[in-house]
Amino acid sequence: MNKNIKTKTIQIETKLNGVLIKGELEFSSKDYGVRLIEPFKDSHSSHLQYAVPAKYVYKKSENPDCHEIKLYEKSKEILESMYLKKIKEEIKL
Repeated sequence: MNKNIKTKTIQIETKLNGVLIKGELEFSSKDYGVRLIEPFKDSHSSHLQYAVPAKYVYKKSENPDCHEIKLYEKSKEILESMYLKKIKEEIKL
């Protein structure tokens, strides 16, 4: 992410099949990145073009001024997806 843009970082956790998955969500209005920290390491990021009248938010605001893309549940789903991908890679080895 561009270091001159104000970002917010939030620690996230979720459980899948009894395994605690830890990660981190870093986002600004047009970019976000999810890092899987435990039990494996991986990352995923996405970007919105500035011409798109939308922005990334952690939770939806009461009076949005444009379309808001909520990252609260999405970041947990991405963590789970990265974890499952790593598990499949480990099984193939």
